Amino acid sequence: MQVYQILRDEIFTGKKKPGERIIESKIASEMGTSRSPVREAIRLLEHDGLIVNEGGNLTIFPLTAECIRDIYQCRIAVESYAAFLAVDNFTQDNIEELISLYNKAKNAEKQKNSHTTAVINTQFHMLINKVSGNKRIMEISERMLVQSHLARNILFATHKSPNDYLEEHWKIIEAIKERDKRKAEFLMREHISNVLEYLQDYLKNNTSIISNLH
Repeated sequence: MQVYQILRDEIFTGKKKPGERIIESKIASEMGTSRSPVREAIRLLEHDGLIVNEGGNLTIFPLTAECIRDIYQCRIAVESYAAFLAVDNFTQDNIEELISLYNKAKNAEKQKNSHTTAVINTQFHMLINKVSGNKRIMEISERMLVQSHLARNILFATHKSPNDYLEEHWKIIEAIKERDKRKAEFLMREHISNVLEYLQDYLKNNTSIISNLH
């Protein structure tokens, strides 16, 4: 599991770039380990959706405009309904956990810690999906959230995203506190749509997004 965690962190922090080829023997040599744990780590990362097999070549999930569009369009559909379902299931402890994540993201944003901000953002969405109580939604959304985490590294590393994404999170929390299912669904749809729109606008003016990951 150690090799898996190291590789996962390297992908999330941008040390290994989207589209970069993964060579089992090279990684084993770099980490001073046998190929067996590397092979297992790659298998797990394929399951996560962070490594893909393209024509027999293993590469880090490519952050193309098309990939980002497809992921976020699916997230809009799945996570909006997850928010709708979750409203009835949220306990006070769950709500306090959401508020805590919101405050942590706010602090990370102030410190311009883009990687931490992206991690907390993922946790925020995962919690809502989990509380929905729908296991299939969890399975579907988890893979998409892991892949879109790479895109969010761009979102927060550039610091050109409007800071109102935090305000959008807070509005979602308020809708949950009000037990307003339709409002929570609408706000989640609007929130993810706004992120997609920002990323698409960014890509129009930045043909190479890989260089902006760190």
